[in-house]
Amino acid sequence: MPTGLNRGVLLIDLEGVQLTAEEHQLLALPGVAGIVLFSRNYQSREQLIALVRSVRNVRRDLLICVDQEGGRVQRFRDGFTRLPPAQAYGVFDPDQQYQMAYQSGWLMASELLACGIDLCLGPVLDIDHGKTPIVGGSGFWAFD
Repeated sequence: MPTGLNRGVLLIDLEGVQLTAEEHQLLALPGVAGIVLFSRNYQSREQLIALVRSVRNVRRDLLICVDQEGGRVQRFRDGFTRLPPAQAYGVFDPDQQYQMAYQSGWLMASELLACGIDLCLGPVLDIDHGKTPIVGGSGFWAFD
């Protein structure tokens, strides 16, 4: 198998703000593709960068993910820009919606990349048709 090619299929989570010995062993397994971070994994940007660095020291090819979409679903808050939920863009005209979504996405991505995080798991196609509370503010407005 070529060096650096990740063929893992599992995304796992971590217990806290530092890697445990057991997590270190799990991350070394070839079936693990990466991790998903949650609020419990965050105290500060400096701590987050150290945690990411420790994960990369186990395996450089691991995918590091977080759900940092904005609104009520924003895992890292202190030290990060508070982003609106996707639904908030619906109050603007279509050109402004595009600009706001683009600028918020760019800001979120740049803050995550600066900490070494590869991927945000936020929704990009969730549409709120008002038929279920599950989507809530995370979905974009549906227009008829």
